[in-house]
Amino acid sequence: MFKIGDNIIYGVSGVMTVMDIRSEQITGEEKTYYLLCDYGKSGASVTYVPVDNEKLVSGMHHLLSKDEIMAAIRCAAELSDLEWIADNRQRVEGYRGILRSMDRLSILVMIRTIHNTGLRRAAMGKKNFLADEGVMQNAERILIEEFSIVLCISKDEVRNILDREIKGL
Repeated sequence: MFKIGDNIIYGVSGVMTVMDIRSEQITGEEKTYYLLCDYGKSGASVTYVPVDNEKLVSGMHHLLSKDEIMAAIRCAAELSDLEWIADNRQRVEGYRGILRSMDRLSILVMIRTIHNTGLRRAAMGKKNFLADEGVMQNAERILIEEFSIVLCISKDEVRNILDREIKGL
């Protein structure tokens, strides 16, 4: 599924590079692992993902293409915000599920939803929910990193695109 040199998104860790695929004896038995390191930091710490662990491997996602990124941004700008969930725990868990899915379109809509909720709350003299803000910041960090790499533009330029096209700033 993945090969050495692939740049991927791994869970909420962000963009990582598959540095190697090899057998190791870590837990007393020999297994094959994907060895991942942070993108652009080959000397950094290594994350070992067992090739046969479906749950962990399902957290590894290929980067989108330029066309896929631009299509997701265009489409997200046309979609309605997510339905409001009043229960904080359920809402944040739903947001985290969206982030884990790495469905970029859904993540973009989620970012806009959280942003717009913050604007409405600010108009009432209230702050946005801290947990929601944390999920949004994590989502933005991951997407900005991915989009910057794929589109070959700076992270600031990606942030400007998201602010303009998704948040309407």
